[in-house]
Amino acid sequence: MKLPSAKREQTFGFAKTDNTNSLEVTQRWGNIVMNDLETIPLGLLIFGAGIIAGADPDVHYRAMITFTVARCLFTYAYANAIQPMRTLCHGVGVMATLVGLGNALSAIL
Repeated sequence: MKLPSAKREQTFGFAKTDNTNSLEVTQRWGNIVMNDLETIPLGLLIFGAGIIAGADPDVHYRAMITFTVARCLFTYAYANAIQPMRTLCHGVGVMATLVGLGNALSAIL
């Protein structure tokens, strides 16, 4: 049984490419993932703590929805290099997290 051969040589990621657009897209998605890994766990922790603490459900619900929508739009804007939208979405996500934190703290205190 003959196995199909690859149409291009395997370089295991060590070959340099002249396609700068491909490298830029790869770097951009790496930055998106790193930003998500920095922001989303903190948001989950804060919103989860607020739920456990018995925070005001209306405020918490709206803050969680706002955070989720802002993060989705941030990812879209970052992937497509839409700068003002990216900054605004990041700011809205941070503000929603701070609202959730304040709501959780008000339930605790």
